[in-house]
Amino acid sequence: MILEPFSDDEKFTKKDREEISKNRQNVIEELGKISKDTDNSLTFEEFLEHVNINEEEYIKMIRSEFKKAKAFLKRAPNEIRINAYNSMIMLLHRANMDIQFILDPYSCLMYCVDYINKSENGMSKLLREALNKLKKGNSTVKERLRVIANKFLNSSEISAQEAVYHILSIPLSISSRSTVFINTNRPENRISMLRSDEILQKLEPDSSDTFVEGLIDMYTNRPDEMKNVCLADFASLYNVSKKKADNAQITENSDGEDVIDNAIDEKTIALKMKNGKGWIKNRKKKKTIRCRNFKLHQDPENYYREQLVLFLLWSNEEENLININHEETFELYKNLIQQKKSEYVHREANQFEQAFEDHTKRENENDIDDKNIEYDEDKNEFLIYEIGNNEGDIFVVEMGINTRTEKIEHFNVPKIIPDTEYQRIMRSLNYSQRKYTLNVMHLIKKW
Repeated sequence: MILEPFSDDEKFTKKDREEISKNRQNVIEELGKISKDTDNSLTFEEFLEHVNINEEEYIKMIRSEFKKAKAFLKRAPNEIRINAYNSMIMLLHRANMDIQFILDPYSCLMYCVDYINKSENGMSKLLREALNKLKKGNSTVKERLRVIANKFLNSSEISAQEAVYHILSIPLSISSRSTVFINTNRPENRISMLRSDEILQKLEPDSSDTFVEGLIDMYTNRPDEMKNVCLADFASLYNVSKKKADNAQITENSDGEDVIDNAIDEKTIALKMKNGKGWIKNRKKKKTIRCRNFKLHQDPENYYREQLVLFLLWSNEEENLININHEETFELYKNLIQQKKSEYVHREANQFEQAFEDHTKRENENDIDDKNIEYDEDKNEFLIYEIGNNEGDIFVVEMGINTRTEKIEHFNVPKIIPDTEYQRIMRSLNYSQRKYTLNVMHLIKKW
């Protein structure tokens, strides 16, 4: 039987909650007695009669504390201490068994991740010690994150096999598909990488070409033969290299520009970029694209702009994508965008994201007022292990990071070392250093 939580429309009165709490406590006590009596052979119907409730009230009592759907197996009351099992598998494989039906894909992922990270349970103590040291100073969130990351990396437990892989520089995992990130933030919010010192020294003094070309820069310099290629296809279907492949075929036209003498889908053809700084060639396999992924309900303006950037043809971002009405343009080319988007974003791909959002939402909701219900997790036999329901996150609770997005004004507090540390440093100064320091302090006070 699959039981689901009550909907928002099904609300309980105070009297209903008290009745549910009373029935639950009674059922838990009776099941506790039955579990200790090995000779007890009550059936489910007899048990309901024993606790003086009907099946409808029993199911209502169980559903009242649900936050997501769960599967219940048919078992006798004296089997409450037995792990979930499958009778057919039990006949074929007589071994310890604990099987649960998977109704939530996100919970399945969380279970796998928790199992993989099981050996890291002792890490919390080390991280808490690091946090306690950070609290004594006025470190920024970025500095705290750096310290915690270093502590985690330097103290993680790894197997001998993993250590060998690291020492020999062997990749721990190999993917059948490459991924590429498309920075779909607004131009002013993108981060660019500075060119190497060797290249910078060769540039003219007044040159502004100081940054490495990004994917979007390469797209704007694509050759005319690729004018019908959108940014998503450009990132996924093509490679850009500084040198022309040995087997590429090109010819010179009358204007002195390189053109191809075959179709661009030929695997042996390389196209020269307009600025002459690279060559574009087809890939054998598509890359999986990733992007900023703005949400429609959170930031509709950037959501529509991102769809246009990825799946619509354009050549000049400032003219074609910035100074326009993004929503109107999206609606105008909606069918074309959706058709191209379906090649990269499938319905199944969004299920985990939606499941994560639903899970987070359920965690923040309480279907029943805790003040009106006596809740004892140790005695509650109706609880099925809920994956991901761990203690509070030390990164959020202890670091004082507010996960809600609010408009606040942030001030960086200057770092102040403890008095004992300051006195120790001053005592360690020699005569010249002390004289110089006191002189600086005097000038600061005077100003």
